[in-house]
Formats: sequence, structure tokens, C-alpha cells
Amino acid sequence: MNRRYAPRAALTLLSFLALFGGASGPSAAEQAQPAPAGASVDIEAGEDAVILDDTLTIEIASSTEARVRRVWRAKVLTKAGIEKIERSGHGTLYYWPCCPIRDLRAAIIAPSGKRTEVKRQQIYDGAAVADFELYADSRYRDVSFPGAVPGAILEFSSEQEFSNLVYLPDEIAFQEQLPVRARALILKAPASFGIRTSVRGSPEYARHEEKGMVVQEWRMRDQPALKQERSMPPESDLVPRVQLFPKELMWDALRIDATSWNSISQWEWALVRDKIQPDPDVAAMAKELTAGLTDPMEMTRRIFEFVQKNINYVAIEIGIGGFEPHHNGAVFKNRYGDCKDKATLTIAMLKAVGLRGYPVTILTRDEGVKDADFPSLRGNHEILAVPVEDGYLFMDPTWKTTAFGDLPWVDQGANVLVVKEDGTGEMVTTPIYPPARNRIRWSVIAAVNDAGTIEGRLLIDRYGQSRSELDAYVGGKKPSEVEDALERYVATISPGAIMTAYEITRPAKPDDPLHIAIGFSSLHAITQAGNVEVLSPHLVRFQDFARIVAYPVRLHPVFFDYLWNEESEIHLALPPGRTLKKIPAGGTVEGGGVTVSTSYETTTQNGRNVLVVKRLVSVSKREVPVAEYPALRKALSSVSEEESRAVTLLPVAPPPAI
Repeated sequence: MNRRYAPRAALTLLSFLALFGGASGPSAAEQAQPAPAGASVDIEAGEDAVILDDTLTIEIASSTEARVRRVWRAKVLTKAGIEKIERSGHGTLYYWPCCPIRDLRAAIIAPSGKRTEVKRQQIYDGAAVADFELYADSRYRDVSFPGAVPGAILEFSSEQEFSNLVYLPDEIAFQEQLPVRARALILKAPASFGIRTSVRGSPEYARHEEKGMVVQEWRMRDQPALKQERSMPPESDLVPRVQLFPKELMWDALRIDATSWNSISQWEWALVRDKIQPDPDVAAMAKELTAGLTDPMEMTRRIFEFVQKNINYVAIEIGIGGFEPHHNGAVFKNRYGDCKDKATLTIAMLKAVGLRGYPVTILTRDEGVKDADFPSLRGNHEILAVPVEDGYLFMDPTWKTTAFGDLPWVDQGANVLVVKEDGTGEMVTTPIYPPARNRIRWSVIAAVNDAGTIEGRLLIDRYGQSRSELDAYVGGKKPSEVEDALERYVATISPGAIMTAYEITRPAKPDDPLHIAIGFSSLHAITQAGNVEVLSPHLVRFQDFARIVAYPVRLHPVFFDYLWNEESEIHLALPPGRTLKKIPAGGTVEGGGVTVSTSYETTTQNGRNVLVVKRLVSVSKREVPVAEYPALRKALSSVSEEESRAVTLLPVAPPPAI
């Protein structure tokens, strides 16, 4: 996933979340609350490790200087505990040239009480960049705990200096996938330093002043481990947490007023204003792409698709490069750039042909919800917006499989900042596209022979985000890899089916589907039960739903990445000389934003009886609250129940004698 503010969002925010809060937290209110005073809470039963105490102290000296200290202790309960601790990010620090690590120590206390300091050889440094980065000046330092055994206590402490407060941790989670006995955030700042806070959950809070400094403390105790569930919302939506929002930030001598979205937009606009003035070569290409066109939307589409398909994602983010794009001419010439570079080039090309586009900063939906009431630099991505009659058309040229007019699911339903040409900003929410936009259609024409083997043809049409997903699944692979991928895909959708041939037709237009035609066969489709033949007519199965409703009750809401319709129509010719004992009734079930309908009918073709099965599942609600889960479970369970049903075959009665 592309990251606009790699040093800040992908590293500072997410890594401090992992470092200080692991993953994120529960939706169940009882999990997010501290234990009653004096209560004895068993949060360790069945767990692999427990965080004993964890204190993060942020001491701000001025608008340009701060010091962050951390003291952390954990106990290993099982052999898997050490791996879970390391996987959760504890023992890792990220740093930049402006934020050096001044002290880092770690130790292991064996069950016998013997203390062993972690040696320098067990402390590693590395480049903290993802595989899509070419270069960034962010690094990490990681501590391993060799020889830890169940019963051991691990200790970690660190001290880090910051000469740029943009990199300070700005969201602290109080719950993670390991239980936590005690966790605290201590914030010290001059009384004159403006900082806002946003709190979720009920941490204990205290405030006092000492020597001109305001000291604020948030503490939570005895937090159980966050329980993971399939299709739960992004964890940062749910955890007890504290967010920090400085009212003023400095980048070298440049002051950033963070008290309003307009003032933040003015800073953003100052960084991009000169970068979107079209380079002569950029202007020439834009005019070539749109030659003879008069429709602004078609002109926009041509430019968007050029940038989307021809500019590779490569990030070079040094210093302010995490925020400031490169000039559009350089991006065009080099044929690479990160998300803000691709957005900048698109805007410049639009500008060259008399159209407008605006930079849009976004915290993608998979990382939580950006708080619209608290202006900040929080973000991890950049897209762009084109003004239209009823608002904005949002575009993301970074995602190569998303069609023009659509948005990747991580961009949908997100609070975003649109930076306008006059430097003002508008905080808006990107659309969540309706189910019809993301359709999946399965069409099967098949026949069962006397031996009980099914042979047929499966046609798949996928639109919108569904199309993007499948395109990413089969795109960019060698023919042999595509064949293997489709074989696995068919086996998942229709257990027991063997692919015999396939053909892929890629979309020619934005609204066209990705079309795949697959020939298949399936042995032993008929089951003999005594003198009765039984046949399952469901050659397409919606398997993901069974996983979602596997929980009798849920702690968290159900979160769907996007809304969609999925339908199947199966024409299954019965074996020669057979008919159905009874046609199933079908029906419709609704609940939790999901509608499931099934219908059955029979027809005759070429002298054989044909069973036609039609099914439709429509998901029209992105987040289903826990209270609505029973209704959702009932609706989605009906899918699995329907798929488990079979039909009974009977010999066709001979015609009466004349």
C-alpha cells in the first residue's frame, strides 16, 4: 500500500501504535473499560504473554524540541509468547536524522531471577522502508530477546530526542493483542504550548502543573487482550486511545499553523503550488492525449489512465519529501513517483488542457478514521479531486487496477482534506459506492452425464472493486501462474471442480467487467443413497460468508471493505432420463444490511430436464453493529444452508401405453 507520509504515518504513527499499543482494540464496551477499583481481573488465562507495565513519557520543551522516553516490561507465559511480543512491534524504535535515539537498553530476567543484559549484538539497525520505496531517511532499531523462556520477564527502555515535532507519536492505544496490566501516557509541555487531545474509552486522567510545565497523565489497567474476529473494523476505530494534536508545528524555519483545516491547507498548497505548473513536455502530452475531445470527463479519463498506467510507484522521501511532491516535469520524465507525485502530475496535465484538479490528503480507511474535528497533518496517502456539479470526482492514480470513476475501498468513506487553488481547505468524506457498482456475476451452463460427471462452462464477470481485486489476483503473472491461480480460485468457488480451459477478457472501458470463461469438470456429482440418487445443484458457492458468521456472538462490528452484489445463475442439465422429485422452494432473507434470495425452476432443453438455480446476495451496509449481528448471521447462514441442500433425482416416467 502506498504511503504519502512514510516517515510520519507509516512509521511514526503506525510503528508507535505497534510499539506502544500493538494492534488496536475492541468494540465491546466492557473490554474498553478499566477494571473496577480493587477488582481482581484474570487477563492472563490462556494467553502467551502479558505486558506488565508500559509507560511512554513525552516531554515537549518547545515548538521544535521534545524528548520521548519509554519503559516497558512483559512476562513470557508460553513458548509462543516471545514470538508474539516481537511480532507486535515491542522492542522496535523508528528514527530519522532529526530524531536520534540517545539510549536504548534491554534485559531478560530468567524465572530464577538472574538478570541478563541484552548485548549490542542483539540490537539491529535497518532501513525502515517498504518494498515500494526507493529511498527514505527513516530507519529502525530493533531489539531481540535471545534465550527467553516461559516465566522470563523482558525489559526495554529507550530515550529519543526530537527536533521536529511532526514526527512525534500522535496516537497512543491502550489495548492490543496481548493483555496489559498497566499502561500510561505522560505528556509534559510548557503552559504556553498549545496542544489538543482526543480521548476514547475511560482512562484515568490527572493534570497538574510544575515549574511552568503542564503535566497530563492517562492510565489504564488490566486490559484484556484484543480478540480478533474476521471482518472486524480497522482496529484503530475501536481501541481506547489518546490522540495528540499540537496547535503549531515547525519545519526548520517554516511555521505550520495546525489550528484549522484552512491553515493546514495553506501549508500544503505552498508545497504543491509550483509543482503543478505544467512542464512543456507534460503540457504537450496532455494535449496529445485529449486531441479532438470536447467532453471534460473523457479528457480527464484519458489523462488519469495515462498516469495510472505509465507512471510506476517509486518513493524517494528525504526530509520534507514525505510531504512535498516532486515537480510534474521530473515525474513525467522519469516515469516514476509516489502517490503525491502521481497526483501532482495528473493535476498538471489537467491544468494544461484547461481543467482543474485539487490535491487531496487522506488517511486511508484501513488505518482508521481521520478526526474531522481536530485539524492535523495525519495522513498516509494523496489522491486528487476534480470539481463536478454535485461536489467532487475523486481519483486515485496510484492503484493500477481501479477504473476511472471508482475508488479503491481504502479511499472510500474516508475523511479527506481537499486543498484548493486559493490555499483554502475543505474537509469532506469520500463516497462509499453502492452495491451495484461492485457486482459479481457467475453464470454456469453444465450437464450431468449418466456416470455422474458434470462438465460445463463457468463465466465470471466482475465490476468495480470486485473487478480490481480479481485483476490484481491474476494480473502481472506468467501464463502458468495465472493457470495455477485460476485453478485454486475454481476449487474454492466450486469444490471438486477441475479447470480444463480458461480465457480472460480484460475490460476495454471503465464500466466494462473483467470477464473470465472457464471450462471445468467435476467427478462424482451424484451420490447414491440406497435406491435414491442425490445431486447438489450449487456449482457456485459463496464460501466467505460462512467464515464471517462462524461466531455465535461477536465482540466487534462486522466491517465490509466495500458494498457489493453477488449473483449466480446455474443451468444444470440433469442426467438423461431423470427428473426432480421436488423443486426446492427458495425464498428471501434479510438482516444486518444483507439480502439473500434464491429461486429454483425447471425447464426442458434438447429433450433433457434442466434445473435453473438463481441466487443473489446484496451487501448494502458497510459496518454492521454488534446488536445487528444476529440478523446478519441469520441472513448469511441461509447461504450456507442453501448450499448444503441437494435435490433428489427420479427416473422419468415412461409415456403411457397407447
